[in-house]
Amino acid sequence: MIQNRSIPSMVEELAFYLSKYQLNNALITIGKVGSLISSSDLTPITSISEDSEERPLYMGPGALAYLALRLIENADDSNEERFSHTDLERAIAMYGGLPEYASPEHRGLVSILRFHNAQFVFEHPLGYILARTLILYRDLWHLHPEISELDIDSAIAEISGGLTLEEVLILGMHFWKHTEGNEGYIRFTPYWLNASFRILPFIRRDGTIIEPEKVSSFLQWIAADYSTIRDIAKNQLKDLAHPDLEKYRFNPLVTYPIIIPYRNPAGQLPLTFIAPLPHLIIYRVTLGLFFNLLEYFRKHNKGKFGKAFGKLWEEYVLLLLKHAAFQGTLEGERVYAGGSIKRPDAIVKENDTVVLIEDKASAIYSEAKKFGDPEMTKQNLKDTIAHAVEQLWSFEKDADSGIYPELLDIRSTPKRKRLIVIYDDISFANSFLRDLTVEALKEKDDGRKNKGEPALDIPIDFEFHVISITELENLCAIEGLSLYRLLEEKAGSSVSMEEEFSNYLSNRYPGIRNTFLDSVLEEFEAPLIQIVETLRRSGKID
Repeated sequence: MIQNRSIPSMVEELAFYLSKYQLNNALITIGKVGSLISSSDLTPITSISEDSEERPLYMGPGALAYLALRLIENADDSNEERFSHTDLERAIAMYGGLPEYASPEHRGLVSILRFHNAQFVFEHPLGYILARTLILYRDLWHLHPEISELDIDSAIAEISGGLTLEEVLILGMHFWKHTEGNEGYIRFTPYWLNASFRILPFIRRDGTIIEPEKVSSFLQWIAADYSTIRDIAKNQLKDLAHPDLEKYRFNPLVTYPIIIPYRNPAGQLPLTFIAPLPHLIIYRVTLGLFFNLLEYFRKHNKGKFGKAFGKLWEEYVLLLLKHAAFQGTLEGERVYAGGSIKRPDAIVKENDTVVLIEDKASAIYSEAKKFGDPEMTKQNLKDTIAHAVEQLWSFEKDADSGIYPELLDIRSTPKRKRLIVIYDDISFANSFLRDLTVEALKEKDDGRKNKGEPALDIPIDFEFHVISITELENLCAIEGLSLYRLLEEKAGSSVSMEEEFSNYLSNRYPGIRNTFLDSVLEEFEAPLIQIVETLRRSGKID
């Protein structure tokens, strides 16, 4: 059990409250609620039913992940007391009362940014994340020499203990679907332990069985026992700048979404694995894989992965736009000034309008996301969104100057909109973060002036929109869309201008599906589905 007497009493009170429960049972109880959230596209629920009684309470995945961690830190499988829905509701209420920390001048903004960023790690919409991963690492990676010189297949094998990308995704999908469908846990006797069990083995797309040692390697990569989680959590406590930041520390469930209990809830075989938040399994084998690759190539090929992924990222955004049924025409980078300047990353032209698109792999980095510090966030924005705004401004200034013949068509098109696409899924991209971006632009100009360099003097009303890749994937599903007109309408009022694209699109285009990305995932899953159906028809599995 982790103890730290410097942590405020409300945190200690929660730890004491959770310490009496049977740990594996409590994690399964959380897993049942986590499965409801996971199967409802990560929509937080406001009630859970027990004995036909509805108890209204906001339950988001971030709170559930925190409580799962606190249970692992403080409870044990040997405890006898069971953890009911009523007990979970009380724990959720206690979580809501945990202290906040922020400097007085930034308290409101910090709390909002910190809360939403901490929640979003666990509320990250799955959307088309599997299809995106396939396109990035299977389809696009090998097309460009500057990217393919980095051996992605060897990197994935070393990271995962010898698995291929296909095996990683198949096993991730298997454990995700089974834990979500079985209320947060999975009990199974592996086919290699007892051949008489008529159960589905792990199968590749070519019909061959994924070997037992590879399944074991997969579990070693994304599953952990209590001791491993506790050790990571203990080290995270040591690094806190202030005790009231305790609930925003890194949660090891992001790295190890599958928990191996010490005591099997079944009492014997079959084996049991618990996933308090089943969707984190998919997060782990997609976005988690990205961070593993980033760290891997940082060690083995310093500086090359960031540049390679930047190019890969641009190609993916352009591919999405090519498959979108937007009105007008699409082109990639505009090359001018004798080939020395290439910007923006994409242009959509429609009649007398143009939308200029710039891509950035990140908006704010992990430390700023974790603690929500405005100054740290602003420093990140200087290198990301603010830099993209500067690039768009400079491009338009070059076009309007009349110096470059390659840009005369842009000069003659004064109706312009600007869209910045980011890889992150972040909150308040067009409200709080836009305000911080404007401040960052001013500070960058002040720095130029102090050095005797010319300032860009970007007007404060220079309009730009920020959209995440998840939101762009949905936007590209709208057939016959005028991208310029949509951005014009969104900018029509301060309310809609600041609204998240996810909300803006879902309210106006409910139920949209990206047929291109759907087809990518269907193509990947089709052989697996066919194999399963063949085995079932033959009576080899149930």
